[in-house]
Amino acid sequence: MRASQLHNRRRQRGWAPLSRNQSSNLEGVALVQRGTWGREENDTPTSGSEQEESYRGLLSVSVEFLFGHSPFVPGPTEREKWKLRGAIIVQLSTRDAGNGVSLQEMSPYVDSPPASLQCQSQIVAEGLAIVAHFHGRPLAKDSTEPDSKARFVFPELMAESSSVMNYDEAHDPDDGTWEYLLYSGDVIVTQTRTIGKSYQLPSSLQERRYLLTMLEKKQFQQCVLLGTLNYIGVLWLRQSLGWRHTLCLFDARPHASASFLFTYLFLLPLARLLIVIILNAIRGRRNRRRADFAHALKPTQDARYETS
Repeated sequence: MRASQLHNRRRQRGWAPLSRNQSSNLEGVALVQRGTWGREENDTPTSGSEQEESYRGLLSVSVEFLFGHSPFVPGPTEREKWKLRGAIIVQLSTRDAGNGVSLQEMSPYVDSPPASLQCQSQIVAEGLAIVAHFHGRPLAKDSTEPDSKARFVFPELMAESSSVMNYDEAHDPDDGTWEYLLYSGDVIVTQTRTIGKSYQLPSSLQERRYLLTMLEKKQFQQCVLLGTLNYIGVLWLRQSLGWRHTLCLFDARPHASASFLFTYLFLLPLARLLIVIILNAIRGRRNRRRADFAHALKPTQDARYETS
């Protein structure tokens, strides 16, 4: 009896430990018991996709629909470009028995590809940028050959060939369709491959397409539907506030509101789409130039490898 009285007295003063039912009624204690992320103790953990889906609400989806995703530049990044260039130099140097790599052979992997094999100045300028980056050393050249066929060795790069041989290959699920350009729920998967006789590097550098959004198809359709409904609602309100209508409380003409809403809901994505199309046309032209240059260079490479 005396122990129970002492416990009650301590509880009134705040010394006694609270039971689970009593502590659940106190807001501060309940917040501590929930933990840092505000979860109850009986909460079951959800999967990553479910957490991401619940976290990304309509506001985030609408912002991407209007202003695009981040980062906007699809890649490859500068690191990926130089990784590919280093890997191709190691592969060509190994295949050619230490005779180095010519400036022409580097041209399918430069940022500004030459239009043809006759663009000697551009081949030399772009190739020397790669040579300077990897600290290449020139080999003796025949005076009758053009400067674009000058060959270089890369001792520093070959010394680190064990790490360069592990090339990160990015698998882009882009199928070139309009649907993928507007909404793309797929992500680029990167796979590490070891360069060898069983695996050949890409014949040229390929820049990926710019995308309008990276939303899923359902999310993109929801944004279009939401924008259409909002615009129809503004037009209906405009008619209702007109002269001799039921909601004519004052002489108001919300032309500016309707135009402002139409601009942000439709014209802004359409303007971004036009920019994306122009940028993709520029990238596509560079990709075709690299592919054509690699195709024109292939017979000379095959003939050299057969003789060596």
